[in-house]
Amino acid sequence: MRVKDLMHNTKILDRSANVLDVAINARSEKLGSVLIFFDENAEDVNERYGIVTETDVLYRVIAEGKDYNTEAVKIMSYPIHTIDANAKLREAAMIFNLLRIRRLPVVEKNKIIGMITARDIAKYFIFVFDEFMRIIRYEKSSTTNPLIVPVESLIHEPIIVDKDTTVYEAAKIMKKQRENFVFVDKGEGEKLNEKYGLLTDRDIFYKVVAENKDYKNTTVSEIMRNIRIVMSADECICDASKYMNLYEIRTIPVKKGDKLIGVITAKDVAKFSAFAFTKILEKLREIDPIHANTFEDEYW
Repeated sequence: MRVKDLMHNTKILDRSANVLDVAINARSEKLGSVLIFFDENAEDVNERYGIVTETDVLYRVIAEGKDYNTEAVKIMSYPIHTIDANAKLREAAMIFNLLRIRRLPVVEKNKIIGMITARDIAKYFIFVFDEFMRIIRYEKSSTTNPLIVPVESLIHEPIIVDKDTTVYEAAKIMKKQRENFVFVDKGEGEKLNEKYGLLTDRDIFYKVVAENKDYKNTTVSEIMRNIRIVMSADECICDASKYMNLYEIRTIPVKKGDKLIGVITAKDVAKFSAFAFTKILEKLREIDPIHANTFEDEYW
């Protein structure tokens, strides 16, 4: 499977764009980032563009108290990291893991033609997981199957804020913790999905920045999302991928008993997929070496 088979569209703005332009254009295309055409004379495509992501806006604008007229070039990541359109998915997964990023512009003939994200790989992983399980005949048991890994092993610690916290204060907390989400304590309810709301960088990007709202006077309760699914700590990471596809989300709360213990993200699933495919290939080479080579080329 090649990167270009999973990529989606991207948006490119010129270097005069400001943060508000970035957010409005990203929301209109349902994207989490835009590219900035920075240096038309650069021969290297990586130096021709910068990238502004929703997390860049969260950390470098909201958390720092800047306004939306801030030039995109002042907060963009530059130079960018890219991947060739014909590269294998495993290369993208490796880059995501090594660089701790979630997005890679896709290049063909020195021109950007799209974008691949950690979520794309997470979604793809579950598409082929069941087929892998059928071929290698692994039992769905954590004691005999290295692919059955509980979500608890990859979760992030929960960060909880009060419902009256401003978006500005929440952004500063997220930046300090190097996360892109917080849980919002509603102060009511017994079940976890009733007691808490969830606020992500995407919510702030779309519902505050793109709408030109005052983030210092907007509370998290005004823009938080309801929790649609909560996973148990012992559920499999492969099930997290299924839920992300089903609900079109990137972040899933995880509980143990009645206690919220963390979240698992699409980036975590993408990271796990690289490990899972390696284990699958090892097993396939044991039982069917010829099929293993075909499998690797076709799927990973």
